[in-house]
Amino acid sequence: MGPPRIRLAGSQSAAAQSQLTAKRRRIVDVPAVIARLHRSGIGTEAGLAHPEDAKRLLSLGLDRLALRLLVEVNEQERTHASAIVDEILAVLRTADVPKPVLLHGANASAWPLLQRAVESGFSTRIGLEDVKFLPDRSPAELNTDSRRFVWVFRAIYDEACLIYG
Repeated sequence: MGPPRIRLAGSQSAAAQSQLTAKRRRIVDVPAVIARLHRSGIGTEAGLAHPEDAKRLLSLGLDRLALRLLVEVNEQERTHASAIVDEILAVLRTADVPKPVLLHGANASAWPLLQRAVESGFSTRIGLEDVKFLPDRSPAELNTDSRRFVWVFRAIYDEACLIYG
């Protein structure tokens, strides 16, 4: 039995799936692609959203090829999001993975996980693709008024600075 494979097949709708011909369906050996990229001098990052992702990364030996580990939790309930992060980090500690970690959340978990990243010494990021509101719950909306965009960016930056120090 070879390495796990992932099927890439466009849309998930039943109608769209039935229209795909066998010739268009593709099976991609993701570990082989990552290894080939590595041999070509192209770095990859491992995105981990669940403890199972971390287990699979380790079982395939891909942790040694990753430049950095992205712990990217989409869970919206803060306590549960933090518990998922704990579980992912516990799996990684079992293998003593010496890679930089970037931790971030999305929407309701974005700000709490940014704070946790800072407190834990992890890299982090936050942007309008991660969260649509500021910590005070005011909207962080990108619109055509460039002054509003600068204000939103500055508010996000100022909040991060408050957390950092």
